Amino acid sequence: MKFEFTSIVNQFKKGSFLFDIGIFFLPSSLFIGGFFLIPASIFGFIYKKPILLKDKWNSSFFACGIFILISTFMHYFIFQNDYRDLILNNLRIPIKIQNYSWDPTLSIYGLGNWIPQIWLFLSCQNFLNTPQKRRKFSVILIISTFPVLFSGFSQYYFSWYGPFETLNGLIVWFQKPILRDYGLTGLFNNQNYAGSWLNLVWPFCIALVLERSQKFIKKSFSISILLATGLALYLTNSRNAWAGLIAAIPIVCGIENLLVISILLFILIGILLYSFLPIFNSELQNIIRGLLPSNIIYKLSIDNYSIYQISRIGIYLKAINLVTLDPIFGIGAAAFSSIYAYSSIDWITHPHNLPIELALSYGIPVSILLFGTIYLLLILTGKFLFISNIKRFKNNDYFDRAFWAGTFFFMFSQLTDIQYFDGKISLIFWLLLAGLKNIFFEHQNNKI
Repeated sequence: MKFEFTSIVNQFKKGSFLFDIGIFFLPSSLFIGGFFLIPASIFGFIYKKPILLKDKWNSSFFACGIFILISTFMHYFIFQNDYRDLILNNLRIPIKIQNYSWDPTLSIYGLGNWIPQIWLFLSCQNFLNTPQKRRKFSVILIISTFPVLFSGFSQYYFSWYGPFETLNGLIVWFQKPILRDYGLTGLFNNQNYAGSWLNLVWPFCIALVLERSQKFIKKSFSISILLATGLALYLTNSRNAWAGLIAAIPIVCGIENLLVISILLFILIGILLYSFLPIFNSELQNIIRGLLPSNIIYKLSIDNYSIYQISRIGIYLKAINLVTLDPIFGIGAAAFSSIYAYSSIDWITHPHNLPIELALSYGIPVSILLFGTIYLLLILTGKFLFISNIKRFKNNDYFDRAFWAGTFFFMFSQLTDIQYFDGKISLIFWLLLAGLKNIFFEHQNNKI
């Protein structure tokens, strides 16, 4: 019995080591990161298997995975998913009928966006089940972002353009040429993906700076990382990245620093509103706008924002109409882009809203269950972190707040665009959820 226990502990230590290496390599290469995370998750599953489905959070996400698999089975073996008549007659989308097709194997491929992530959530929780482990994860995640910063700055300032590939394309750093009105992408394919990754890391950079026990050299290094990450976020020219850059600060700093931060943010937002709202048409407004970078003026201009909003609302309405074709099991992964690829209007790759996308692909029930569970976990954990626990605040709680801030803003950003389908981003998101679930149980046990 003692030998068996020792063996399990050794397996967990091996898994923890592989887990750390996987996180370190993940942003640079999904292939290398996954190569280490897969065996790490197996070790974690073996260690945690006896209690894996004994809590409601795990059971809920496990049920989501089962439902997605059932929907995929229905798409592939039962339904024909030939919606040409319904689309033409009910939705009035001008499809070129002779070209329209949807391949049911796309639903099988789509499983790669959900099943491995849910598996990682279930199997890797023990690597994040103490404040010390979560701090270590946070530091490794920050260090793993150095290649993102290096590739981004070399692209933006030195025009080092790719793509750079090795291992027959298993490792690709895109580093696309920066065209007009576009921003830093680094090794990612798109500026919004780069911004999404940096938004996930940004709260942890703030937490690292706020640690009280650091000496001068470590504090200076932490501040340098913070400034570099903040600059990279700004250079992406992504509105969501800019919003996350601002929103994470009061969340991680917390109520005890809320007054000062709120005043500064109020002044900043006030200046931006005064600069761009047409009701404040004055010489001072022109002077302030003249001081702002041209990319901010373009991205936040009323005309540009109005066009952006109108196009988004139209996409949402089209996607919701498609959901009604099969609200229980969905019409299949990538069906949205398949339909609009053959329409006479511009091609739209996805609905720009992750809950709608999941409902469209695999059904409304799984979308409600999955995102309802995530939102509930955010609400309950937020109550512990920002209200109930304020008198017992500890240094490590900055990192716990960073877990919450990263998860919260990612969910918020996926309501207007989707970066989830980048495997690096979705894997880290589900690991943040695993850490958040552990934070909930820790605070719940302390309360009891």
